[in-house]
Amino acid sequence: CTMAVESGNTFNYTLVAPVMGVHNIRIYANDTSGNMNDTTISTFTVQDTTNPDVVGLSVTPNPVEFNGSVVVRVNATDLNLDTVVLEVDGLANVTMQLESGDIFNYTIVAPPMGVHNIRIYANDTSGNMNDSVTGTFTVQDTINPEVTNLVVTDRKSTRLNSSHIPLSRMP
Repeated sequence: CTMAVESGNTFNYTLVAPVMGVHNIRIYANDTSGNMNDTTISTFTVQDTTNPDVVGLSVTPNPVEFNGSVVVRVNATDLNLDTVVLEVDGLANVTMQLESGDIFNYTIVAPPMGVHNIRIYANDTSGNMNDSVTGTFTVQDTINPEVTNLVVTDRKSTRLNSSHIPLSRMP
């Protein structure tokens, strides 16, 4: 390839970065008399220092009913993407599965009631990490209990009043 004259005796050439690693270049120069010099050898290193990009966090449904499940989805991109991990409440780390394209998902089955914090970690093969995407979801219980198969054994002295029957939902 031919270098462009920048100004005076300064020349330049823009090279599209090749694959990662160390690369050698040799500069050839010649003058109008046909003299040539190719003794200048330089090296340069192409490194991946860019964190993966993580966007579009969604948790559905949110809120979720007790004993239900939530699907966490996120879009993660990087030329050298390695893993996408979901952290729940700072405790559980699970590897998310590739759904399609750049979309990763994980289904959390029957989380306990309350508000839960999530964080997404995306790593690439060069050791770059993005852990800036966070969110929350809520597990709630809004379904009234159902009483079935109620049997009255002594019909003479038993009087039922629904406001006096203690009911609780068992996990």
